[in-house]
Amino acid sequence: MNVKSPPGDGYGWEKVSCGCSYVTVDPKHRRQGRMNIHDAIRYVIRVQHLFGFDPTRPRNKPMRSIYNRIQSRLRLAGCKEKLEFFVGIGTCLDCLGVDVFFRCGKRFVTADLYAGLRKRKGGKVRADIVLSRSDFITNKHYQIGDRIAQMLLCPPTEV
Repeated sequence: MNVKSPPGDGYGWEKVSCGCSYVTVDPKHRRQGRMNIHDAIRYVIRVQHLFGFDPTRPRNKPMRSIYNRIQSRLRLAGCKEKLEFFVGIGTCLDCLGVDVFFRCGKRFVTADLYAGLRKRKGGKVRADIVLSRSDFITNKHYQIGDRIAQMLLCPPTEV
């Protein structure tokens, strides 16, 4: 897939993949205090329409390709619930380390967008999946879509 963002351009990668970047979203959406991940997800679901996003139709080609792959895998598995895609870039969810998430029924999988050159502090990633530029350039995003579909189909095991 042709990706129009150079390595290390985090804001450019956000713009290409989701249609917005951290710097283009009103800072009031970041000032929600210290939220836990579930409250931040509920907030993003509530304000998604303010950003002009339709949860069932991702705007840009990279996320649309993953969305379509996940949706086809869910249908093949017999899942009748609707798949939704939410963008949390520039919101309180982004401050928790999650840029986007996919929801099917009551289950969700979080993802972080990674441009490629910056180093993560301590190597910790809070999201379930990391989507990088190189995944789309090398067509590994199809396997990631399959993995997300599997995560949405199989609830996490209790320990």
